[in-house]
Amino acid sequence: MPKRTEGLRQPIAEPVSAVLTRVDGLSLLSERALEGGEALLCGEFEIRFGITYLGRPHSCIVPELVVADYGELLGGEQAWDFLMERAHLHPRADVCGYGSDGAEDMPPLKQLDFEHPYHALAYRHSADRRALTRVSALITRDCAAWSPRLLKHLPCYPSVSDWRRHA
Repeated sequence: MPKRTEGLRQPIAEPVSAVLTRVDGLSLLSERALEGGEALLCGEFEIRFGITYLGRPHSCIVPELVVADYGELLGGEQAWDFLMERAHLHPRADVCGYGSDGAEDMPPLKQLDFEHPYHALAYRHSADRRALTRVSALITRDCAAWSPRLLKHLPCYPSVSDWRRHA
């Protein structure tokens, strides 16, 4: 009898109360709307992280569940910890999830690039599967106010002009 995965499938999500602004064709996360840009989303939403496919830097999978090569099912924080700390030890394990377009996928870990920067994707609601946009950077003068995971996977700049100089 196959193992049931309902309830285990949980993407890692960082809830934020912020503004997404499109500037120079890219989406930036900040505490407030940024001058010279178009506000895309304001208020409560979430950021999820996608792991890039090897050889396909514009494609990613948002992990929900890991099926370890020894049969264990891991969801949520357990799945994320496994992917961040032990994925290289289990290349035959599979990850279940979906792309930024919402399409389901289940690649083996050896098809993912854990060294490539992760995609930070914005979702309006926790039930959404299709990302609203990919977030390029965080614009804030107070990085400490944001979660460590968000800061690890999203470059942080004090202003749009600083972002433009470094992007």
